[in-house]
Parts: sequence; structure tokens; C-alpha cells
Amino acid sequence: MELMSRLALSRPMIGLTRRIYREPVVPTGHISVTDRGSILRMLRSSGFSILKSSYFGLYLPGLAEFGGARAVGWLRRLEALIQRFGPEQLLWTQLHVARREK
Repeated sequence: MELMSRLALSRPMIGLTRRIYREPVVPTGHISVTDRGSILRMLRSSGFSILKSSYFGLYLPGLAEFGGARAVGWLRRLEALIQRFGPEQLLWTQLHVARREK
């Protein structure tokens, strides 16, 4: 995921995405490439217990931009397989539901 995000957020890829979609790309400062272990350690060290974790969002630069609807279908099926069998680290987004202990 870290390698793919570096590629996807690189200046050349953002420029290519802008040309393909003919619209501005939102600045990427809101994206944090933090691994699962670091996020979970931060939550736990801040007094949270993890209730549930989910991982989703497969993005393969180039395939997503040039493959059209067929590629989107492949990506969705591949994402479902990764969610089921792993490795989840290939997925772009992590979601953790946590509760702060009193």
C-alpha cells in the first residue's frame, strides 16, 4: 500500500489524472500513509480499545485510469478476494471503530 500510495500521489500521476479527467485533483495533504500497526498502537496508547477494523479500497494506478468499466469490475473482485484472504495491507483505506476506556 505504501508503495502504491507513493506512486498514486506522485506529481506525474496527479498530472496524468488531471489530464484524463479534465478536472482538478484535490490536494493530497489530507491523506496520511500510516501503517495499521502504528494506528492501532496510537489508539491503544490513548486509552482506546479496538472494537472492529475494516480494510478496503484497492487502487492500482494506470489500471484504474485506463482500464475503464471492465478494470473497475476486476478491481472490485480483487478487493473482495483480498478482504477475504489477505493481505489486507494492499488495500488503501483502513477504518477502526474504537471506544475510549474510562
